[in-house]
Amino acid sequence: MRGLLFILLLTISVLPGFSQSYQKLMDGVEYKNRVHIHCPTYQAVTYVYDGDKVIRVRDDLFYYWFAASDVKKTQGGYDGKLINGEYAAFYLNKNLKEKGNFRYGLKVGIWKSWYISGRYSEIANWKKGELNGHYSSYDSSGYKKEEGNYKKGKKDGVIKLYDSDGGVEKITYKEGVEEKVKHEKRIKKIVNVIPGLKKKKEKSEQPAVTTPDTKSDKKESRKSKKDKPKIKVKKFIKVVPLPENKKT
Repeated sequence: MRGLLFILLLTISVLPGFSQSYQKLMDGVEYKNRVHIHCPTYQAVTYVYDGDKVIRVRDDLFYYWFAASDVKKTQGGYDGKLINGEYAAFYLNKNLKEKGNFRYGLKVGIWKSWYISGRYSEIANWKKGELNGHYSSYDSSGYKKEEGNYKKGKKDGVIKLYDSDGGVEKITYKEGVEEKVKHEKRIKKIVNVIPGLKKKKEKSEQPAVTTPDTKSDKKESRKSKKDKPKIKVKKFIKVVPLPENKKT
């Protein structure tokens, strides 16, 4: 009983301190200071880093940072507070626009984006500011347009491109370099496009009459010819009398 009472008192003492700040830990990284972004076409909620840690930037990566009530994106540097933590953007109709996580201004983990209708636009994996892993993109009707894999920001392996007719174009990449392209088209059967086409085809598919090839077949054909009755045709010669000489 005393043990339960001690745990209850300890929980009550911890809860106020926990609820009074925005500070959280994500993979050992502290993020705080929640900010709201208001744009003409969307709104967003996220967190910014406000610590003293010196962030070493890479020239090839894009960093997201907050300044002048907006999120900026620049390559190889920043000049504001780095986005650090969960990020969620919404259309004006309250549908989700984009959602994911930042770590010191770089995208990490699974990022998802949507069309204003609510359908998926893209799903991708990020690692330290680079696309890394499986990704897929969709059109506004919800059909998949493209899918494949990234490795350290470069396409790697077989990338599939889908068209509206059901065809698939497969492109093989190695470290971002295109190596092989393969087209796979879905063949549709078209019947009676040309009048009489089916009838002509059916006639052509009728089995042809074969002639006897074996010796037995040849003998039988000769016997059948011999068994036929012969008809004798008599020739009649008509005698025409010569005209008599007229008397002078």
